[in-house]
Amino acid sequence: MTPLLLCLALLWPQQLEEAALRAAVARDGRDADARYRLGLVLFKQRRLDESARVLEEAARIEPAQVLIWRALALVRVARQDGLGEARALQKIIEIDPSDAAAYRRLATLLLDHRTADAAFAVAQAGAQRFPADAEMLRLRGLAQYGLGRKPEAVDSFLSAMDAAPESELVLASIETLIPEAGPERLPAIQGRLRRFTQVKPASPLGYFLLALSGDEREANLGKALAADAAFWPGHFELGRMRQDRGDRDGALAAFNTTLQLHPEHEGAHFALSLLYAQAGDREQARVHREAHHTLRARAAEAEQQRSAAAPRLQVTVR
Repeated sequence: MTPLLLCLALLWPQQLEEAALRAAVARDGRDADARYRLGLVLFKQRRLDESARVLEEAARIEPAQVLIWRALALVRVARQDGLGEARALQKIIEIDPSDAAAYRRLATLLLDHRTADAAFAVAQAGAQRFPADAEMLRLRGLAQYGLGRKPEAVDSFLSAMDAAPESELVLASIETLIPEAGPERLPAIQGRLRRFTQVKPASPLGYFLLALSGDEREANLGKALAADAAFWPGHFELGRMRQDRGDRDGALAAFNTTLQLHPEHEGAHFALSLLYAQAGDREQARVHREAHHTLRARAAEAEQQRSAAAPRLQVTVR
């Protein structure tokens, strides 16, 4: 069979299916199933606008059919229609409250669009229905953090750690809150981190976070880098520790290692610009100062682009 004939043979069943479904839709203005299946065919062909229109017709005919709303959510993702996807996910949760994935996806979408209040409402409802779901608890913590409710965020992350004691993703979520945990919650955080190092001793993350928490800082940084010599956050923190001690040469070595592993680390460039200036090496100080400025400008531009691409969603969560 020639390539052209092979291509026609592959396309022919799709064309027949589409034609049959269009005929069914034309015959019966209330045939939601035909519209649902036609919408899926069009989605597979990446005819997204037409697929969305047909699926929306199906949803108007049978608004309680969860499969239609799940298909609509997929199409709206492909069309980068955040608000449309959020509304489809809300409908899925309304029809099928047992769909944990819909809660997680909706909370994540709202966080991506910096709609932390609505994300918290969704994650809180999900956590009440699925109290052992670590990702739901983590998303609730992220939403609380976005709302400035930091002590509550710590509590959510601690609950997530208990639900998934081996999860690096859950563990990493608490990093930015460690300095603000305070004496009331810091021991609980350290306890979970020690448990993680026992469960996953080959991971550098637990030792690294323990070091950030002030628990045997030098020893735990050593354990983190022994577990993974290419773990650049450990080298950066080692540089900060040496800089605090006045060990300029040691700090220079650690920050340069950080950049070898992660060349676009803003903090390492900034620290090196200061250290080289102190050492009298104006050229290296200039190089790292300019690199830091360039990375900062690039990061600001990227954040503006993210904000434009993912504006706050005007949704009401009941």
